[in-house]
Amino acid sequence: MASRHYSELRSKATLTRIWEDETWVYCQYVDAQGAERQIRCKFLVGADGKTGFTRKKYLEAKGVTMEKAHK
Repeated sequence: MASRHYSELRSKATLTRIWEDETWVYCQYVDAQGAERQIRCKFLVGADGKTGFTRKKYLEAKGVTMEKAHK
């Protein structure tokens, strides 16, 4: 599932910047070939883990923190 009309998987890319306005989320990244690219989207899914760019440089900087669930 590399691409659908509503989403596209971009592997081996390095995210370098995320910002947003009232309508869109913007992402700047370096692709697998080393080219700097930018996309505009309605939603961003950061599946880069708890120490990844999305969480550390974007979410935590906005005050969004992860809560631990306890049994």
